Amino acid sequence: MASRKNNYFEEKIKINGRECTFFSIKVPMIRAESTVEGIFVVSININRLKNEINEVASDRDSIKSTLQNIIDNLLGHVYWFDKNNIIKGCNVQQAVNAGFKSPEDLIGQTNFDMPWRENANEIHKINNEVMRTGQEHCVEETSTLINGKVATFLSRKVPLYDKEKNVEGILGLSLDITELKLAEKKAKEALKFAEEAERRRKEFLSNQEHDINTALSGIIYGAYMFQNISKPKQLSELKESADMIIKCAQRLQDYNRSLLKDLSWLNNEGKIIERRADIRKILEKLYEVNYLAAKAKGNKFSITEVNENIPQYIMVDDIALFQCLQDLCKNSINFTENGEVVVDIKLPKTYLSRNPVVAFHVIDTGRGIKNEHQRYIFEDYYKVLPSNLPDQAAGLQADEDKG
Repeated sequence: MASRKNNYFEEKIKINGRECTFFSIKVPMIRAESTVEGIFVVSININRLKNEINEVASDRDSIKSTLQNIIDNLLGHVYWFDKNNIIKGCNVQQAVNAGFKSPEDLIGQTNFDMPWRENANEIHKINNEVMRTGQEHCVEETSTLINGKVATFLSRKVPLYDKEKNVEGILGLSLDITELKLAEKKAKEALKFAEEAERRRKEFLSNQEHDINTALSGIIYGAYMFQNISKPKQLSELKESADMIIKCAQRLQDYNRSLLKDLSWLNNEGKIIERRADIRKILEKLYEVNYLAAKAKGNKFSITEVNENIPQYIMVDDIALFQCLQDLCKNSINFTENGEVVVDIKLPKTYLSRNPVVAFHVIDTGRGIKNEHQRYIFEDYYKVLPSNLPDQAAGLQADEDKG
């Protein structure tokens, strides 16, 4: 009455002991003399309406909670922005990886407030394109997470519409595919390695075929010459050659057997197998195999006298050791003309102990290997030039050579 104005109230009144809510309108009653003599009241019981409103609000909160729970348990990162690229909501995973405790903490933020702020412009560019065209986009995005990890995401982004079908923002779902990308990279590297290994293996087999056929051809030709001897004065020389041919053939046979036996080495899957080996027998075999080849090129091939300090037996993969020495000798002979090739064996002073280490040296007076090839010499199955080119060193190295 004092204000002389209409007023609206919600009032609670007990009726028969039950509290009811009323919506009341109170109007002042004014006389002609402008004096207030009372008020006029109209009250409507809105108790039922209030209960319905409370139920709707409760249902809305329940639906909102359920929807948020669903979003939080979706695989990947879920988020949505308004037209200005301001975050309107997200799931827990997105919030945690951004360094926040809950999705509510991200509301009102932008990508410039996130750990991946350096990529914000590119992200917003994609978001704006989705909103401009109204078309979904699937892209790979790189982001830095709160823990410093740089992750790769496969993101699907679609436009959000209001009731009038106007674009009001975007919805995004991003899956972390970092491990998948790493696996893909490793698979490509493995495939590339396998292809290169296969290429080298084929080259190796081709070279081996040529080397073996060349040796066999020499043996056959030498035997043919011996068979057709006509002058007695050539007998002693040809007999010596025949003896060497026979020995070379035997060694070649031994080599082929060892190569076929050790298929795991050929496949680059085997391991060095140490055996008790006689050093002097290995050197004798090396001399027998290379003496004639060196002589044919006018070279002197020799093995220095084995010092008495050198043990009779050593623990070594004798097949691998012999092949390594044979490759080195073959290189030296092929790159040397009218010179000398020497195999030297020593016991380094620094290794004079209960478990000595024997050092083998192949020394020649030849032209050597060019600098550009030297850094590849220990690669598996590498050759400076293919075997089918004349007068070239094999340059072949397998895993055993590295020992």
